[in-house]
Amino acid sequence: VEMGLGHEPLVRARLQLTMSEVYKGLGLYNSSAQLAERSWENRRLVLGESNPATLSSRSELGDSLRLLGKLGEAETDLRAALEAQRHDPGPNNLDTRVTEARLGVVIYSKGDAKQAEGILRSAAEGLRRLGQPGGSELVDTMQWLGQALRDEDKRQEAVTVELDALDLARRANGDDHPSTLSSLDALGLLFWDLGRLDEAESYLRQSLDASRRVLGADHTDTLTTTLNLGLVQMDRQKYADAETAFRAALDGYRKTLGADHAFTLTAMGNLCSNLTLQKKFGDAEEVCRQALAGRRRTLGEDHRATLMSIDTLGVFFFAARRFPEAESTFREAFDRRRRILGPDNSNTLISMGHLGEAILDRGRVVAQAPIDEL
Repeated sequence: VEMGLGHEPLVRARLQLTMSEVYKGLGLYNSSAQLAERSWENRRLVLGESNPATLSSRSELGDSLRLLGKLGEAETDLRAALEAQRHDPGPNNLDTRVTEARLGVVIYSKGDAKQAEGILRSAAEGLRRLGQPGGSELVDTMQWLGQALRDEDKRQEAVTVELDALDLARRANGDDHPSTLSSLDALGLLFWDLGRLDEAESYLRQSLDASRRVLGADHTDTLTTTLNLGLVQMDRQKYADAETAFRAALDGYRKTLGADHAFTLTAMGNLCSNLTLQKKFGDAEEVCRQALAGRRRTLGEDHRATLMSIDTLGVFFFAARRFPEAESTFREAFDRRRRILGPDNSNTLISMGHLGEAILDRGRVVAQAPIDEL
């Protein structure tokens, strides 16, 4: 592409954008981002900053950066592209609505489920009005909307949205299309969150079997489904099976995405919980601390995922009967969640319960200690 079309920059830019989308579908996000950036640069030089084709390339770049975990850069590119696209080609255009949805995903990934919900609802409604009832753009947008609703404790609405997305994907694209597999995975995770483990495992096994066949065992989507199935297995107290799933996902993510990617850190956090439940405290502490340090470094102190890692480290301390450390860690998680998520959020209430248990158990240990230890 680079050598054969040196005198045709617009043709080269179009091919670069197409290849960027192909690499993204294969889970090769670095290559995808590099090609999207070259496409954007070529179109910007020839067509200008505000040309719709230039903005389409910038939107693709933003989405690839999001998949690499570079959320700040992704938000900058997507906001700039969306603002210009609303003027030309206008709000009622497929490219504009796709960029809007991509921005909503970035905002969600940065931990703001409420703001993301509004953006994703707008994008989904716009895509429906454009006559995209079975398009992968609408299905993907609805899946992310379902996740945002779940995080806001709007779980029944989330189920409705995710089931609708799966139905649209199957009717339009068939059982083996990536959008269908993604919908199966999203529903499995949602039902796991609701405690409906039979339904969760059924959806996830359907997704995993098809993903291995269609995408391959090392594709990031397959690894994500493997990780999610591990969550269900852990809740069913199949701890050895869950550990195998978490380690497979963690190894795959490290190899394809790097040690600090959000997916890698999620796998690490789940492995931490699993090892704690198996009382493998030596391994668990190392993994728990690595997950928390990675999230603090890449996401910041107040991100939902960071707060989850703080609470998970507290669970480790509690299980290991290190009650003073458990109490201080749970107190940090509770104070932050109450401030950021609100006092009535389910995760805030979980942290409050954990803190109360740690205080009570520390008191029991003190009460039972010999006099010379007090």
